[in-house]
Amino acid sequence: MVLMISVKNACQNGWFSDKDSKELLTLVNEMGSRFCSRSDINTEASNSLSVISTIMSR
Repeated sequence: MVLMISVKNACQNGWFSDKDSKELLTLVNEMGSRFCSRSDINTEASNSLSVISTIMSR
């Protein structure tokens, strides 16, 4: 997944031709959809400090 994020950034920074960038971005989006879906993403504001405390206590 880290590689795909790097590829996406490289495409956005113009490292690849437009045609190649479109293909690569399509692959990145396809692969990303396998790891999470829109229902998995919480867009509401949250208190990250409590989450960090919970994780650190483990």
